[in-house]
Amino acid sequence: MRPAQGAGGAACGVQARRDPRDHGPRVSFFTEIVGAGPSKNCDILGIAMFDSCEIRLHPTGAGIARVGTKSTGQGHETTWAQIIATEIGIPADDIMVEEGNTDTAPYGLGTYGSRSTPVAGAAIAMAARKIKAKAQMIAAYKLEVHEATSNGTSTVSASRACRKSRCR
Repeated sequence: MRPAQGAGGAACGVQARRDPRDHGPRVSFFTEIVGAGPSKNCDILGIAMFDSCEIRLHPTGAGIARVGTKSTGQGHETTWAQIIATEIGIPADDIMVEEGNTDTAPYGLGTYGSRSTPVAGAAIAMAARKIKAKAQMIAAYKLEVHEATSNGTSTVSASRACRKSRCR
């Protein structure tokens, strides 16, 4: 790092004679505690400090996620859709995010103090993982294969899959 030069050619903020205790430029960091942790450990005045998420997938492959947070410029809609897309494997553009609707949203403590992504994001990821596990179970049943082999890494012959889905 080099000090910026002022109008008189001297470095801005640098005295002509250096103080022997001055060791040059410094960088500092701040770590903020986010979220509140598990409700059983961090329950404040009987208020559970968790968030929830409800995800519904339509037969078209599109989905809707309802969460208890409300974006105030943080870009939650994009982040939540990307988390779901990564966990389930559908395009983020096919996921509609609904926030702050107290008529339809599940429980959520809201948006404040950098807690949304670690707390609500974790709830969204957990909900998406449950949906993926259920979809794998249904696919395994429909294709008559073991669930462990229906994770996308195994192949099922097209004729067998066609027979099962009646696409003759």
